[in-house]
Amino acid sequence: MKLASPGDTSASLAGANSVRWLLIAGGAWAALCFYMMTAHLTDGHTKDFGVQWMAGRIVADGQGRRLYDPDYQEGVLRKQHDQPVVDKMQIKVIGGWLSYPPVQAILYTPLGILSPSAAQWWIVQLSLGAVIVTALALSRSINGAVPASVAILTLLLQPAFFSNIALGQNAAVTLAIIVVGWCLLVHGKDVSAGLVWGLLAFKPTWGLAICWVPLVTKHPKAYWGLMTSGLFLVMLSIVVCGGDAWGNWLEIARKIETGYSLDPTWVWMRRDLVGLGQHIFGQFSPLVSWGVSGMVALVTAVTLRKSSASVSGGLGGSLLFSAIVLTCPKFIYYDVLMATPAFLLAFSEWKTHTRTAGIVLMILAIGFFGAFAFDFGAWPLCWPLETASTLGLWLWSIALILMRAPVGQGPEARKEPA
Repeated sequence: MKLASPGDTSASLAGANSVRWLLIAGGAWAALCFYMMTAHLTDGHTKDFGVQWMAGRIVADGQGRRLYDPDYQEGVLRKQHDQPVVDKMQIKVIGGWLSYPPVQAILYTPLGILSPSAAQWWIVQLSLGAVIVTALALSRSINGAVPASVAILTLLLQPAFFSNIALGQNAAVTLAIIVVGWCLLVHGKDVSAGLVWGLLAFKPTWGLAICWVPLVTKHPKAYWGLMTSGLFLVMLSIVVCGGDAWGNWLEIARKIETGYSLDPTWVWMRRDLVGLGQHIFGQFSPLVSWGVSGMVALVTAVTLRKSSASVSGGLGGSLLFSAIVLTCPKFIYYDVLMATPAFLLAFSEWKTHTRTAGIVLMILAIGFFGAFAFDFGAWPLCWPLETASTLGLWLWSIALILMRAPVGQGPEARKEPA
């Protein structure tokens, strides 16, 4: 019997790997095509995106100073929709429609020029593009430990992504901003990373979740870029919409703070860490909420400082991304997509995990990706399993990082002489 030579074995393995990545890339392409086709069937322009489109249309019409005028908002919407649709789009808690700051209206102005349905189609395409950008940046930041095709497929198959584009929401774009900024940061382009992160001025809750990262990762120069782009967008919005617009939005933000804690629908939909605690323990005071976020950031910082973990990959990246999600003060179920990179980074070091660590990671991943199946069927008694899984991943990352060698005793220090 003829034995296979080492060259034959290597060729077989290479062929198997090629087939595997071809299947993954084919699956990602099929999912992309599916979402592009369903873009025509989604009706986000009559739901969440309809309100965001409205903000862009108001600025496109040169009426930016009436951005938060409820009567004018209703007039813009009634030109496009029947009254029952308009009534459903109103957020009763704040007594109006728009919950975003003026920067969002500035960035959505090109979409406001289009009809609501056409703009909805383009926001879906923008979301698909954002997924590709996110996957490429994530893969590049860790030198291909997670192939871009795997990242694309994982992001597209995260159930929250489907609900996100169905509503015309912007989680994919927000995630792309965070991941691209992080990729620039780990490659030493601190100011550029900050310039990208400054775009989160259109979604301040995620801006707050990212603002502590340059300090913890010892890249303070990123703050120069963050302040530059953030302040530019704020000043541009003041020129277009007037200074009163920010005062109006801050009043709306105060009402939203109350709504998140009291309105049953919002309590059910929220997936932030404080929302998880609210499901378990009941009401939280704002002071406790900020304390919880601060604790997560502090523990993350101490863990990274005391260990040899690098945020540019594996466990360090998983810890950082799960902490970013957990420190975001408020977000809804469709923003759960933001935690997906944390799980991808955790799996990028799968071969180094012990059997126990691997089993725990699999359980957490199943909870994270499978939670959507229970979210709506159990309303209003559902438990935010996505948040619990992300919290579990954060704790899992800390445990594994601390079990590794401290700084100065990493792999390089332990390398035996040849």
